[in-house]
Amino acid sequence: MDQLLILSNAQVEEFLHPFRAGLRDVHSDTKLATLGAITTLLTSIEKDAWAPLEPLLEDILELYDPSSSPNKPTQMKTYKKLIALAQVAPRFFAPKFLEFATLSTEIVSTKRHPVEFRLLPLEFMTMFVTGVPHLCRASPGFIKNVISCCVQMIAEGEDTKSKDREFNNSAEKEACQFLTMLARELQETVVMALFNYLKIQETSLASTWQNRYATLMAIASISEGCPSTILKEEYEVLRAIEKALCDSSTRVQWAGCHALGRISVDLAGKVQVRYHERVVAAVTRTLRTPRADKAVLASCATALAHFCHNASKQILTLYVDDVVNTLLHLVDEKDNPLYLKQEVVFAVDRIASIAPDNFVKCYDRFTPLLVSLLNSTDYTADEKIPFLECTGTIGAAVGRDRFSPHAEELAITYSALRETGSSLKFFSALAMAWTKINPLMGHSQYLDEIERVVRPLIESAQVVPKMVMIYNDDDVRRFTKASDWQVYMLGGKALCTSKRELEDKALAIGTLTSMTMLLKDRMFLKDKLVEITELWVKRFEFENVQSMAAKLFPHLLEAILLDGQTTGAMYRLDRAWGLIFNCAMSVMSENMTVGTLATFYREIHSTVRKLGRTSLVDRQMKELVTVLVLNMSQLADRHTQHYLELGSAAPFMSADDRELISEQKKIVLYAHAIKGSPFISLLEEKLMSMLNDVSAPRTVTQGIRILSFLLEIYGREVALYSLITKVTSSMYSLDLGVRAEAIRCIGIAAEFGGEAYSQYTVHRLNDLFNFAASRDHEAMYCIENACATIAKIAKSGVLTKGSDLSNMAVDAFLKSLPITRIREIAPTAYVFLMDLMDSNHPAVKEGAEKMIGSIEAAFAENVLEEEQARELILAIPGWLYRDFQNEPKRMRHLESILSDGIQAVIRNVRNAI
Repeated sequence: MDQLLILSNAQVEEFLHPFRAGLRDVHSDTKLATLGAITTLLTSIEKDAWAPLEPLLEDILELYDPSSSPNKPTQMKTYKKLIALAQVAPRFFAPKFLEFATLSTEIVSTKRHPVEFRLLPLEFMTMFVTGVPHLCRASPGFIKNVISCCVQMIAEGEDTKSKDREFNNSAEKEACQFLTMLARELQETVVMALFNYLKIQETSLASTWQNRYATLMAIASISEGCPSTILKEEYEVLRAIEKALCDSSTRVQWAGCHALGRISVDLAGKVQVRYHERVVAAVTRTLRTPRADKAVLASCATALAHFCHNASKQILTLYVDDVVNTLLHLVDEKDNPLYLKQEVVFAVDRIASIAPDNFVKCYDRFTPLLVSLLNSTDYTADEKIPFLECTGTIGAAVGRDRFSPHAEELAITYSALRETGSSLKFFSALAMAWTKINPLMGHSQYLDEIERVVRPLIESAQVVPKMVMIYNDDDVRRFTKASDWQVYMLGGKALCTSKRELEDKALAIGTLTSMTMLLKDRMFLKDKLVEITELWVKRFEFENVQSMAAKLFPHLLEAILLDGQTTGAMYRLDRAWGLIFNCAMSVMSENMTVGTLATFYREIHSTVRKLGRTSLVDRQMKELVTVLVLNMSQLADRHTQHYLELGSAAPFMSADDRELISEQKKIVLYAHAIKGSPFISLLEEKLMSMLNDVSAPRTVTQGIRILSFLLEIYGREVALYSLITKVTSSMYSLDLGVRAEAIRCIGIAAEFGGEAYSQYTVHRLNDLFNFAASRDHEAMYCIENACATIAKIAKSGVLTKGSDLSNMAVDAFLKSLPITRIREIAPTAYVFLMDLMDSNHPAVKEGAEKMIGSIEAAFAENVLEEEQARELILAIPGWLYRDFQNEPKRMRHLESILSDGIQAVIRNVRNAI
């Protein structure tokens, strides 16, 4: 990371006058240059130093207003500069967030502006949603307006029948993508706003096909962003889809099919189990509609494929005969276009892979149709790829006996096809088809033919694509926006590579991985594959291809292992594993993305398990520990930054970080299982040096958080006393971040260590009481952590119920509530609070008013997950009724403190009692 400038507020304020003059200059070039200079300054100084420049927001808002410049090209340049500013400094706009958001939605909704002009404010709002989601979440009006203008943009279009399968125009596509991103970032808030908006607009939405179409596309887009939350509306969504499939507009029908396919993926398992009868009935009815629009049929077949792919064998068994007969008719119909046949064959492919036993009876009828399509001269080799893929899938599904009568015919067809194709995608499909049917034909047959198909894949994977180096900001933006270029930022410059080339490399390596999994020791050219893996694992600038290479090496090394136990074979294995491991450790020490890092940990763990207990030598174990500690330190930094920027309103951890932690746990547990105490000793040595570095609070914080992580993994199984006792001194660090983390770590020890750490944690209680009693506003994180840690110690069972120490712990806990800043620890505290309610603890009744105020604060700050919030609400009425039934006046007073929503729940539950 580049070093930030340390400037005082007074020094930053000196920039205010020249910047304001530049923004108010009559020349547009000066204004644009000023915006660029502001962006540069904000990225060069600490966020805390931005405040003196906030008065500039008034001038920037005026520039943002399209009425300030009648010249559209100039205004578009201004928008692009503002997008660049919002991308790096979204928090800078916070004081004027609502004004910018309102103006943005007005511009996007104004149809007289050109589409490309309207899309820029939409992109500008994207920076708010991803950069300051808590502001968006706290502004229901903003979310409602954004949804409204996106739905309007989707609704703009003509109801024309098209030969193309896609109906989307560029504006519609951008609006749909924005809704998906909005839902992904804001989750339930967006789903509730969307369905409230649709219910309010229900009459007008039903009046035109455009609005019906836009409704379905919006639902599909939001489902992709937050599938778990849209489950609450699944019945209404399915009802809307069923109506759409019978609509008079082909475009609405297509949108209905698209939405069905989307929810079949996003709500995988739920839709299939609960609504399979309705879905299959609606789909087959559409597929059998006489003179139906071909694009609608293709979209319907795609939706069916997605539904089947995520359905169980038991469910599909009920429908295979009927559905496959319908699909066979569509394939056999000569007048049906190619794209329709491709989607229908894709659906058959999915059905055969999930329910092969039921598909067997259809195989003899379907295979001749596929062979006929493969031999047809009406289609190119690339156009035949779906048919080629399907032959391999259904052959493997039905088994050797059923496949044998067609084996020779298919082999001849494959061999002839090889001469007609040239694209990498074609050779990839042909290679996989050969690989799937080869075991059914006898492994020794046609191996030469398969090797000929594999060579183009290996040749492609061996070549690194050319890169273009760019330094100019405008060129960087142009390449970033271009759909055919991959841009990797490296300092102040950009490395640009053709996406097509990278996709080819990823496809080639992905195919080679799948082939290696299936063929194992019969895989060809394994030495070449080792070179390819080593080459791409090191290329951090090509992330997707790098991940593919990481997925290849466990299967490749297993294939080499299966070659035999000869000296030569073992030498090749050790050499290959050493090369790949060294490359992996090297790149994992660099600035790798979290998702790719998780992939590397997963594949290293898989490799070590495949190769056995002796696969990690001492040197490799040391390197692994070093990289683990480094990556965990980076995670701790992200966690700290997360709270500094977003506070309690945001989720504790991203999905990528959760996946990374899961994979790190697996490798740590397995390394300990095969290496035992030497592995733990290496970890202790690394962490002790971090905890002892008192001159570097950040390093100490990282060390404590990693220790907490290890305590969660090992619990009482592994003693880490030397490290946990070191944390005691950190509880009194002058750095509040270190102090808060140390207090949290003691809670982790109590929660996961149980009796193994009971003496240590109990002896820390008096310290925790002091922290909990503090009213220092600057130390709120310490206070809240102390509150949660006391709860964890009390819940661990080490305190004698009713003892003085136990009562002191409860008293200190209740006094230090509410927890409103740290979403990570709030659930622990409020679950303990429910336990106190249930156990009729006397301290709860005495502090009832304070306790209800704490609960209200927790709800107001949104620090509880939905399920925990529901449980807490349900616990309140029983407690009130039990403890205060003889004091109706006080009970009414306590109820009056609660919000209307919670009161309603209380009334319902109390009536039930």
